[in-house]
Amino acid sequence: MSSPQNLLGGRYQFIQALNAHPSGRTFLAADVHYPGHPKCVVRELRLPTRNPMTRQFILRLLKQKVAMLEEIGQHPQVPDTSAAFDVDQSFFIVQEFIPGQSLLDLLAASEPWTVQEAIAFLQAILPVLHFAQDHGVIHSNLKPSKLIRHHTDNQWVVLDFGSIKNISQHIAGKQKGQNGTNGNERQSSSVYVAPEQYQHQTLFCSDHYALGMIVIQAMTGRDPKELPQVQAPNRHEQLTAMLRSVPKMSPAFANLLLRMVHAHPQRRYQKAAEILNDLEDLLDVPEVSAMPPEKAVADSPTPRPVESTPTDPPSGRSRRPGLVPILGAVGVVAFIGLATVLGLKLPQRLAAQRQIAQAEAIATEDPAAAIAAYSQALEQLPQQPETLAARSQLYFEQGDAQAALTDISDAIAQAPDHPDYRYSRGNFRFAMGDIQGAINDYTQALELDPTLTKAYVNRGSARADWGDDRGAINDYTQAIDLATDSDTAAAAYLNRCLSYSNLDEQELALSDCSTAINQRPSHALAYQNRGLVRRRLGDFQGSLQDYNIAIQIDPNSPDPFYNRALTRQALNDQPGAMDDLSQAIAIDPTYVFARYDRALLHIDMNNPSAALQDLQAAAQLCLDLGRTGCYEDAQFQISQLQNAAAPESDAATLE
Repeated sequence: MSSPQNLLGGRYQFIQALNAHPSGRTFLAADVHYPGHPKCVVRELRLPTRNPMTRQFILRLLKQKVAMLEEIGQHPQVPDTSAAFDVDQSFFIVQEFIPGQSLLDLLAASEPWTVQEAIAFLQAILPVLHFAQDHGVIHSNLKPSKLIRHHTDNQWVVLDFGSIKNISQHIAGKQKGQNGTNGNERQSSSVYVAPEQYQHQTLFCSDHYALGMIVIQAMTGRDPKELPQVQAPNRHEQLTAMLRSVPKMSPAFANLLLRMVHAHPQRRYQKAAEILNDLEDLLDVPEVSAMPPEKAVADSPTPRPVESTPTDPPSGRSRRPGLVPILGAVGVVAFIGLATVLGLKLPQRLAAQRQIAQAEAIATEDPAAAIAAYSQALEQLPQQPETLAARSQLYFEQGDAQAALTDISDAIAQAPDHPDYRYSRGNFRFAMGDIQGAINDYTQALELDPTLTKAYVNRGSARADWGDDRGAINDYTQAIDLATDSDTAAAAYLNRCLSYSNLDEQELALSDCSTAINQRPSHALAYQNRGLVRRRLGDFQGSLQDYNIAIQIDPNSPDPFYNRALTRQALNDQPGAMDDLSQAIAIDPTYVFARYDRALLHIDMNNPSAALQDLQAAAQLCLDLGRTGCYEDAQFQISQLQNAAAPESDAATLE
């Protein structure tokens, strides 16, 4: 609008500017259409183009977002979206004004929360996230300024869902209780941002991460700048120590919070309903003991085990499709603290040795009993880094990642110059999603032993997972130069192949994948990855040949069928591609990409009913996985199909 004094849209009177930024502004307004002129929040987004066709496309996208906001606004703890319209070169959205006080202000003026207050807060906010998730919506910017306690009923209200963020910038206001962000919070709000969001990937569990960090901040009374950043080494241990300092903190509630803020998204709660269920279970326990200060909290999620030999990487559906998992875990090292042993009484030493021998004998068949035997040995003889390392590996394999991390850290404290212990801790951290911590441990292991080949391989994998493919290539090259066995060399070549391919150096990638195949001719993944490289090079027949071999070696994996389907589509072999996609889905009915691509292929083959069925299944799978971009793509295709079918139905009616 040309002047703040004019009525916007014929009804909204400017009151106060809340924020201004290059792409628009936010202001408080009065709606003169209603008696009493109630306040509302108006957000303006300046349209970046005057091209009529481009402008029309942008407006259509914005209106789709507004429709989503209107659905979310049906929840009593989300502001209503009352209007949206465009004027000249701007798009406006009008939302309910929430009178109240933000959590940002409340935290600054209050004492640290009790356990009961924290649980009550989670029970108030999680239903809102659950409602949004049912509609396929992620907030994506949850922090204290976005949570308002309403003046009239003290109910928490959640402001500025992620869809709003796509329409406008964050609101920054000086007025208490309004959806604003002050300068101090802007400096510290990165602590609420989940690590995957830095990679431009936002999931349902990204909101759980932010909410968990808010609760930890509130319970510990820490300034957000004092909370460990996601890239900080020992982040998990720091958070655990902070939670142990909270009065009457139970291990179960601490585990719940640590799972919410886990660095790796797959190890968090995937849906808000899951957190609510676990909170209910906590409340059902009549008496919950406090966390002992001397013992760390165990992680709830079960980590993937560390293998003793190189194994197949995770599915090609991950961000890094051919990442070979971390190599062997440290075994029981023949290292005895002689000075300590000689100082013990003979019966005590012999008893510990018997317990260790028993643990080693039963570790494979009965790991729980082996852990108990190692624990008894450590009670007799605490200064045993090799026993701590052995027990840490069993803990890890049994899913108790935090106990494993505690044991291996104690082993490092007792034997700081032992490279294998730091390597093993790097493996644990890598599997737990602490990529920077893993890189740090691998680096320290290599400083202690520059010939530790497996540490180069795994540090390369961690660097690649972090997006540093060039650094990963350097590490894989070091491993190849040092490798003395074919399995380690094959893993390094295969990983380097993928990093080269990611950097679009396809000829080098092809050479490395071929070398990996020569090293391990029966490795299905090596053929599959070479098929990917050949497809990127345009060698579709060679790609097909590699996928055929991968399928012969591992016919129960859906990935080579899916990838072969893509190659067949490039060759215009639609029936063959359809067969492969169907086979991938038969092996794994939750393979969302195969569902989605088969739907598009059905459309190309003029089979809209089958396409609609696959798209609906894909949309539900995307929703279950918390991938709203995928969900919105599927919903868009569904709407396109339904819109295309509508004229045909009308024509049939007229006939």
